[in-house]
Amino acid sequence: MEKLMMLRAIAAAGSIAAAARELRYTRSAASQQMAALERLAGMPLLVRAGNRISLTPVA
Repeated sequence: MEKLMMLRAIAAAGSIAAAARELRYTRSAASQQMAALERLAGMPLLVRAGNRISLTPVA
């Protein structure tokens, strides 16, 4: 459930760092949660473009 909350926060904030601050995680912990969720899903869930992040169409 925490991973899905992080995914939602990242989508809303547009960055892992901002979502991590909002949910009171370190940026590293937030990145690790997203990597674990993407492994679990078996596909990328985030599109990384410079400093901005958005959801892939499947997410």
